[in-house]
Amino acid sequence: MLKKILKYFGFTLFLLIALLILLPIIFKGKILDIAKEEANKNLNAKVDFGGFDLGLISTFPNFNFEINDVKIDGVDKFEGTQLASIGNLTLKLDLMSVINGDEIYVKTISLSNLNINAIVLADSSANWDISKATDEIEVVEDETEEALAFKLGLKDLSITNANITYVDKTMDFSTAIQKFNFHLSGDMNADVTNLVTKTTIEAMDVEMENVKFFKKTKFEADATIKADLANNKYTFTENEFRINDLTLGLDGWLALFEDNDDMDMDLKFSAKKTGFKNILSLVPAVYMRDFATVKTAGKLALRGYAKGIYTATTLPAFGLDLLVADAMFKYPDLPKAVNNINIDLHIDNPGGSEDNTFVNLKKFHMELAGNPIDMNMQISNPISDASIDGGIKAQFSLASLKDVVPMETGDEMNGNINADVRLKGRISGLEEERYEEFLAEGQLAITNMNYKSDSLPYDVMLKKMVLNFSPKFVELAAFESQIGKSDISANGKIENFIAYAFADDAVLTGRFNMNANLMNLNEFMEEEVEVLEVSEAVEEEPISIIEVPKNIDFILNTTIKKVVYNNIDIDNIKGELVVRDQKVNMNSLFMNLLDGSMIMNGHYETTNPEKPGFSYDMAIKDFDIETVVSTFNTVDEMAPYAKNMKGRFNTSLNIDGVLDHEMMPDLNRLTGDGVMQTKRIKVERFKALDKLSKLMKNDKFSKLEINDATLKYSFKDGRVYTEPFDIKMGPITGTMSGSNGFDQTMDNKMTLKVPSKELGAGDAMNQLNGQAGKLGMNLKTAKFINVDITVKGTLDEPKVGVSLKDGVGSIVDDVKEQVIEQIKEKVEEVKEDLKGKAKEQADKLMVEAKKQADKIRAEGKTAANKVRAEGFKQSDALKNKSGNFLEKKGNQLAAKQVVKQADKQALKVEAEANKQANNVTAKAQKEAGRLMAEVESK
Repeated sequence: MLKKILKYFGFTLFLLIALLILLPIIFKGKILDIAKEEANKNLNAKVDFGGFDLGLISTFPNFNFEINDVKIDGVDKFEGTQLASIGNLTLKLDLMSVINGDEIYVKTISLSNLNINAIVLADSSANWDISKATDEIEVVEDETEEALAFKLGLKDLSITNANITYVDKTMDFSTAIQKFNFHLSGDMNADVTNLVTKTTIEAMDVEMENVKFFKKTKFEADATIKADLANNKYTFTENEFRINDLTLGLDGWLALFEDNDDMDMDLKFSAKKTGFKNILSLVPAVYMRDFATVKTAGKLALRGYAKGIYTATTLPAFGLDLLVADAMFKYPDLPKAVNNINIDLHIDNPGGSEDNTFVNLKKFHMELAGNPIDMNMQISNPISDASIDGGIKAQFSLASLKDVVPMETGDEMNGNINADVRLKGRISGLEEERYEEFLAEGQLAITNMNYKSDSLPYDVMLKKMVLNFSPKFVELAAFESQIGKSDISANGKIENFIAYAFADDAVLTGRFNMNANLMNLNEFMEEEVEVLEVSEAVEEEPISIIEVPKNIDFILNTTIKKVVYNNIDIDNIKGELVVRDQKVNMNSLFMNLLDGSMIMNGHYETTNPEKPGFSYDMAIKDFDIETVVSTFNTVDEMAPYAKNMKGRFNTSLNIDGVLDHEMMPDLNRLTGDGVMQTKRIKVERFKALDKLSKLMKNDKFSKLEINDATLKYSFKDGRVYTEPFDIKMGPITGTMSGSNGFDQTMDNKMTLKVPSKELGAGDAMNQLNGQAGKLGMNLKTAKFINVDITVKGTLDEPKVGVSLKDGVGSIVDDVKEQVIEQIKEKVEEVKEDLKGKAKEQADKLMVEAKKQADKIRAEGKTAANKVRAEGFKQSDALKNKSGNFLEKKGNQLAAKQVVKQADKQALKVEAEANKQANNVTAKAQKEAGRLMAEVESK
């Protein structure tokens, strides 16, 4: 019996051991699929991971869970952005808690190769907020079993080789942490325990509102924290924090409230080392170059505190004091030093509000290679109504920088900076335009600044920049620069500059005039290429959204004679740029380019920084198509025919759209319309036309002409639509319309009037004859045939269809119309012949009538002349008759009367002759008109 018991016991033990080894392997795939399905079901994210292991033998008496290659990718507005990836996640669980099943104790957590990319958008949405709402999750109630409870009996937590990026666009803040390592050990089950932590960061960048607070900064922390877990109170005992070479000690405690996120604290920190070199390490330009060899002198005192309750609306009291006395630093290989460094900075806040903060920079003085720099500043009530009192004085040569700070080989800097600026008053005085209550005076001038570097393919020369300060504005009195081949000069005014610097809602306004003879943008592009070629390990950074700053209202009047960008030369740029309300507006911006000209109105805006938008009205004149296609890659997508075209065009275009995260237009959301006028445009070597010419057995179908045509087009749903426009293929005329997709699909129709002699003997002709044959007709009987051509498919694989216009019935109408036309032509020929004969007869009538009329007028004139001659004869006889004086006078009067009566009678004779002649002419004209009318009526 005992042997049987031992036998069964041994068999059972062996079976249990085998199951412990085999079950995780057998069900591994099934468990993996279920885990992925459940994760994606309950999260607003795409979750994926590689293999995992469940084991007990090697970790007995603990149960081991290990998972690899975890990836969490964003969805919706975070599509394309990875939230996190984990190379390996390992958990060690208490075996008995797993067996009992009531509570599972997690004893060890280990993460390696962790990458986190945390983002908060301008609308406050965060990419880590991925838990679905309760109403989004399908809840399956289990009335027989309660959900397993987890209890964190943590003994050890480690994170190795983590990279963390955090971007918060609500406050223009970002931080990047590289090679983050963290280790924590302690008994999390105890009410009171000592937590031993060690943290290292290889490089940390912190930036807020374009101000870099840390750059490639190293961080280390060794801290033992007395944790009262029952009361959520943590006391710092033995600890040391190192930022680059600055070592700080932290004392005090921090307590968390259970029912909210509030905290109570009483913390103090101070520098453990008092040498000036320690705080100098926070200056990136110094720390990142041979910092260990730098010789320093001077004393440092740095301390601060935070005491009180922190809530969402209340700050604890806090303060910071920094004193640097009689300090200097010098690189041993450089000839000069920075001497007499003295800093006295105090920051205090009694608590309650950020507005209670008082900043007092009593003194900042240094002598940079003998060049003095002095600053002082007091700021109070920085939130509600900042009061400032301070200034800066500096006079130094930039060439002296190379005497105190190492520069890269080949780098050179020259020039002079002179500054003497004084500010005093409250910001409200500026905002309410009480300028007499605010003191702002002085000047900042930079002259002959020249920077050269082997890392730059061009020199940077700032010949002159002068800023004059006044309460109302900062005047840019002069700006003259030469950057490589590009020259830029400007002048103008910046208003509200001081208020903008201290008030969150203040708007910076300005108006400038900018002029340039040449701007060669290719030089700046070459810089990026050369940097990438230096090391193959350097990855090209993707293009990111260019945000238009908030609270900026600038007007820039621009005149540029020439801009060179990539393979484009742009000449005679004139216009106005307005930066306002997170938009860049272009007003009547004129330029010559692509052998033509363009006037542009419109804007680019980033009111939604995730999806910047644009809207433009463009008037383009005399652009060459081949030049446009070779210059802009997107033309191929928008107009698939374009690369096979030659010619020129004018167009007016309205276009609206959004850009993606790489600043490229989202073609599927592009909308707009326009009108184009073509100039001698030809389309050749286009696959669809080549296919059509083969179908029609006629090469004339392979070349398309669009001469002096007007095209109306529009953009919508990822396609370009065109209304019917005139086309020509040699003797073949017609219209074309349809749409082309940005995905290279085509859906076009051509309606052509084809001379029947141009129809070949191929399959297409057989098809057309077959359609006409159903009516017992032959296409050759028609002079012209109306044909419909469909062009579908894709650019590379076109599908071409041929048919009679509107089906087989159309051939009857075509022939009927052409017969009617022929009859009309014959009628016109006969009519013209009759008209000719009638006109010939009418002309003869008119010629004969003219002869008769002329004869009548001649006879009448002869008769009239005889009457006048007889009157003159009688008159002469009376005049020569003898008699006394009275008789002679009577005869003379009678002679005159005879002549007068004879002339009157002669006029009557002539009038009667003219009347008869006119009657003859009128009768002839009436008869000629009757003849012509009779012909017209036929």
